[in-house]
Amino acid sequence: MLEHPLPQEVIEAFQLMFEHFPEGAQLTHKSKQIAALNPACKAIGRDVGMICAKHGPPEAHKGCLANKALKDRKTTWATSPKRIPDGQTPVAFWIPVDGYPDFYLHFGLGHRKNYAFPPEQVEASDLSLQEEYIMQEGPRLPDHVIAAFHLMWDNFPENATLVHKSRQVLAVNKAAEKTGICLPGTNCARIGSQPHQGCLADKALAAGEARYVHIPLPDGEAVVFWIPLAGRSEYFLHFSIGLSMNYKTGTPREYER
Repeated sequence: MLEHPLPQEVIEAFQLMFEHFPEGAQLTHKSKQIAALNPACKAIGRDVGMICAKHGPPEAHKGCLANKALKDRKTTWATSPKRIPDGQTPVAFWIPVDGYPDFYLHFGLGHRKNYAFPPEQVEASDLSLQEEYIMQEGPRLPDHVIAAFHLMWDNFPENATLVHKSRQVLAVNKAAEKTGICLPGTNCARIGSQPHQGCLADKALAAGEARYVHIPLPDGEAVVFWIPLAGRSEYFLHFSIGLSMNYKTGTPREYER
């Protein structure tokens, strides 16, 4: 029994976006009671209603920044010296949920998977999807899904978007909005000077599971994700970790769009 429940529509939207994410993700109350979690998080022994701070040895939670994130109303993150052999430096995020000041989104990168090996096969996107998709009113997601996207992603420090298979952008977080480039209603495949041959959206949608690309950078690395929405086979969540932020130094990165 949850002492601090969230509206069901927020829980459902969380599951839509994180069902296929390859690492653990959870929505958590400030008391550390888990309100929702994805399959990868459940696989490590956590469950809804559990106090996550009591899962595992106490020393594993000494670096928790949930209280700081909620107090500052700002995303916090921490890197870890422990890593998968030859893998990325793990980074964990605590992201305040807009509109629900006692809740935060918690997930990480590099704790369960090495994104550099084996590399994804990068293939050209099927651009015919963008050219042939014609709908008078355009693709739509329920308003509560769009609202929940903003609740969970608006405080994330890098770009995050909800996109239809036609590449029409349905929603962007605040970081993406600040760029003034990839906005709702635009076709993301037609943005920028570089071709989108590295896009794995079609592969993610066809397989019904997350696809990603590992990108070595002069001062580190980044991982870019395309994650199909559970039960919404024509839509995907697209975001990166490390492309526009160096989490070791806490400084922004510049990259060519």
